[in-house]
Amino acid sequence: MRMGEHRKGIAAAAAIIGTAALAWAGWALRATGTGAKSVEDAVNVVSAAVGVIVGLASLAVSWLGYRANRRQHAGGLPLTDIVDEFAVAVRAQWEAEARTRRLNDPYPLPVSWAPAEPAYRPDADASALSGTDADITDVFDRVPGGRLVVLGEPGAGKTLLLVRLLLGLVERRAPGLPVPSSSRSPPGTPPARTWPTG
Repeated sequence: MRMGEHRKGIAAAAAIIGTAALAWAGWALRATGTGAKSVEDAVNVVSAAVGVIVGLASLAVSWLGYRANRRQHAGGLPLTDIVDEFAVAVRAQWEAEARTRRLNDPYPLPVSWAPAEPAYRPDADASALSGTDADITDVFDRVPGGRLVVLGEPGAGKTLLLVRLLLGLVERRAPGLPVPSSSRSPPGTPPARTWPTG
């Protein structure tokens, strides 16, 4: 929203709020009648109307300013900068996950893995897909198609491996390039070994 549009929006909101508050004040004044008590009531009504006008106008100005600032900020950033900000957020999220799970406290927990049966990796060399610990980032580069499925029993280290992989990929990511992500199967999903292949 340009500054001229922003000011027009503020003026329109103030006019609508002011008109409504004055109409309400006029109706309230007619309803109070005459006499000393009614003058006091009229002053109270006018004070309330002024308070409503000022309060609602302040709210409208704040809201319109907030919206204009958000639009200006979003429209002013190139897509590569937005992606880079997202990468920073992803890294912070996975570093927090590593701290929460104490994956490096007091020392990095060791994890090793082996490739799946040949039916699940028809295009990959088995020896190139084995490794331990932080090797996962380099091994991932050798995976055809750039996709990886991690299988294992509960407590085998699947989450630890995933966290290390994502942190390694985000760390070596060049500015403007895609941000690594992960997805987990929902609870109750049949094991991957039972999925149809073909």
